[in-house]
Amino acid sequence: MPVLKQLAPKIGPLRRLYEDRNRLASKLAQGPDLESGLGQNRFYHYTAAFDAIGTMRRYAAANLKPTPGYLTNWLGVRIDPKFFPHLLVGRAGEVEGIPIPANWHADIAEWAAVLQAVDDANPESFTMIELGCGWGWGCWMNNAGAWLHAALAAACNVIAC
Repeated sequence: MPVLKQLAPKIGPLRRLYEDRNRLASKLAQGPDLESGLGQNRFYHYTAAFDAIGTMRRYAAANLKPTPGYLTNWLGVRIDPKFFPHLLVGRAGEVEGIPIPANWHADIAEWAAVLQAVDDANPESFTMIELGCGWGWGCWMNNAGAWLHAALAAACNVIAC
């Protein structure tokens, strides 16, 4: 047996990855699970140590209003369709619903991971860097910032900031 196969079960994150892969393969072998979406769409095939869909639902902005000339995502971030005309033509003035399992930008795994990173951050400070974003001034910073702004506003209402 190769050394890596002997070492992997002894390293927690690698062992969990291996076990999750086997669990997913077993579920797929049983056929589609219509309730969870497993088998319906490739974007349901991810592994997380937290409730990814629950995290997304918890932070979806409520009562969003459309903005003329912009597509508004489920967190309230506005995107100028000119950044992706081949994907977003005709979508100006729309408000997108929560992207389960995915939208034009990202899937469950990506959206939930960004929100979970903010959730898990030190409440006194959060530092983020984004490299290589092609639209806006850092698409993931915009999305994380929209959530953080909403969370701070909600906290201030609760504790009377």
